Amino acid sequence: MAINRIGSNFPVKPVTRLSQLIIDYDKSWLDFGVTELKELAAGMQKGDMILHDGTRLVRLEPGPLGYFLFIRQPGNQLYWSMLQYLIKPAGIMRPTMGITDTEATINAEVTDDEDMPCEGKFRYREIVRSSVSVQVNHTDNDTALYAYTTEGTGGTYRKDWHSVGNNTNSDKRSAMLRFTGITIPAGVVISNAWIGFVARTSVALTPCNLRLWADKAAAPTAPTNVATFWGKARSNARVDWPNVGAWTAAVAYDSPDLKRLIQELTDAYGPYVAGAMQIIIWNDGSGVGCLRRPTDFQEAAGSAATLNIEYYEPDIWVETPWRNGLRLSDPFQEDLVGLTPATEHEVQCLLQCVDGVGFWSAPEFFTTLP
Repeated sequence: MAINRIGSNFPVKPVTRLSQLIIDYDKSWLDFGVTELKELAAGMQKGDMILHDGTRLVRLEPGPLGYFLFIRQPGNQLYWSMLQYLIKPAGIMRPTMGITDTEATINAEVTDDEDMPCEGKFRYREIVRSSVSVQVNHTDNDTALYAYTTEGTGGTYRKDWHSVGNNTNSDKRSAMLRFTGITIPAGVVISNAWIGFVARTSVALTPCNLRLWADKAAAPTAPTNVATFWGKARSNARVDWPNVGAWTAAVAYDSPDLKRLIQELTDAYGPYVAGAMQIIIWNDGSGVGCLRRPTDFQEAAGSAATLNIEYYEPDIWVETPWRNGLRLSDPFQEDLVGLTPATEHEVQCLLQCVDGVGFWSAPEFFTTLP
């Protein structure tokens, strides 16, 4: 089917492709419900949308990061907003939560006096943060390989690790740290994990570049020779520690966040009940003389490396219903007895309203409070 070119300033010729269609931007398109077509087209940026505001076409720019596109009901303007409120055709529900020494209270107040019956429910959970810290507790559990040229082959096995990095190009050094007595439930979310060290001597040469993995085993054992050291299976996740800063003797230093390593282990092998984890620390292209010297168990047991893990307990949701017949003009309060004030809580609120015409359900609302 042939398509005519649109616009009074162009000859009428049949065209067979949309790419051949030429639109006269300067023509008055008001009779067609379109104004400022030229300005709209010229001002469009990546991500923009064109919508009708009731009288004409307008440009809608992308909303801020984390915002969602909303419309209250048919016939109203689209707009960008965060999921801060439960938005209904006739009002806004603002759920809040307070915690005292003995109970938690949810308050729901609606900013509209229209007589619309509502009912619904709250779901809440107590977010339990837990942590575990375990220290290398035996000289067999902080092992090292010295005097090798290429990672993965050769070297001299040691039961202490006085340094890690690159002493000389023919004396590179890597280590393994085994931590025992770890108890972590199954299904946890690791929020943070790191190894704490105490520097044995002051060293400032750079670059000292290290790379860390977890020993991929349910019950890892410490290596006992060169072959078992290089033969350890490494976790899929790894953590790079480039350009390790200068160390000063007797000062404490932390590794980068190792939560990806620990999460992989807990997902694969959890729960841990007095279990073991082993962290592999390789030299990764350090410059000559660029070593870091932590205190090991053999030298000072109280300053040996410490593995610290912080995690969230598995989710436990509790539901409480709203009373029937709540009106939009009524504040509503629900006591949630049994929550612990000292921990964090997350609330999910679902509001359901019936206006005599149909059923309407609000989006979910989440909040986390200390």
